[in-house]
Formats: sequence, structure tokens, C-alpha cells
Amino acid sequence: MTQVDIVSFFLFSLLFSGIVFPFLWNYSFRSMDLPRLTIKTGLYLVATWCCFTVSCLVLLQCMRNLLEPGIWEREMLFRGLQTQETAGTRTILVDLLFGWLLFPIRVIPEVTCNPQAIATGLVILALIPIVIDLSGRLFVKRAWRVRWDFMLPAGVMLMYLVSFSATGLVRQLGWLLF
Repeated sequence: MTQVDIVSFFLFSLLFSGIVFPFLWNYSFRSMDLPRLTIKTGLYLVATWCCFTVSCLVLLQCMRNLLEPGIWEREMLFRGLQTQETAGTRTILVDLLFGWLLFPIRVIPEVTCNPQAIATGLVILALIPIVIDLSGRLFVKRAWRVRWDFMLPAGVMLMYLVSFSATGLVRQLGWLLF
């Protein structure tokens, strides 16, 4: 097990988000006079959101250091690249390129499911477009499109994926480099 495949998984998630975001945007607002996004613009927007997320994390860590002096020294241990474990079978480059496939294969069997949490999430996921549709028709003066009911939560979930991936990427890179 190596951290490089985890880094690869988070990088793949960010790349996937940057590619999907323009398609969501262009499909949702095709009838409005808004600029069309390209994949390059989507990648820039995802990178900007990552920078924002990382900046917030750094700010929170700085506040934590101010409130609890010495926490940084206690938590930062040398972790380094685990080259002895991976030197014989895989290279770091292979882990970086294909680790996004290996990480879920290794982790999914260890996942436990909570049926109540899954049911609650599905109910909320079904109710969100209904609430958005009712709110949109009530508060928006122009014609409300049904596709916006689904694209708005999809965009929010995509930005959550970007934030989650940026957080995981920074954490794993911190473990690899320090």
C-alpha cells in the first residue's frame, strides 16, 4: 500500500471534475445568454476552487497553531515515500498514473454501509430537486427550467468532490513530502 495511488485517485477526481463542470454548465444554461465554458476553463475553475479550499485549510491550521502552541511539532512526523515497499513491484510513476484504479479496488472491500444513512441520503437527494423547483418557481421572475432542479445539486456535489479531493491531495502530499 502506498500513498502515491491515493494521490493519483485525488488527482483523477480533480481532473474528472474539471471535465464534467463545463458540460453541466453548458447544458444547464444553454437557453440563457451566458458564456459557454470549455474544458480548459473548467479545469481553471476547479484549480481556483482547490486554491480556495487549500487557503481555508491553511487558515484553519494557523488558527489551530495559535490556539494550541506546539501542535505542529507534535503532529508532523517524517513519513516519506515508501520506496522500499514499492521498489520491487511498481514504480512511483505507475502508481501515479494508474493508482486511481488501484485505490478503490483496495478500499471498497473495507467499506461498511449504514442502511439508515443510505436511506436518509436517498430521501434527501430526492427532495432537493423538489424544493429547488418550488423555490425557483416562487422567487425567480423568469421561466424556471426543470433541468436547473437537477443541475444545481449536481454542481454542488461536484464542488464538494473538488473540495474533498483538494483536501485529500494536500494531506497525502504532506505525508509524502514531510
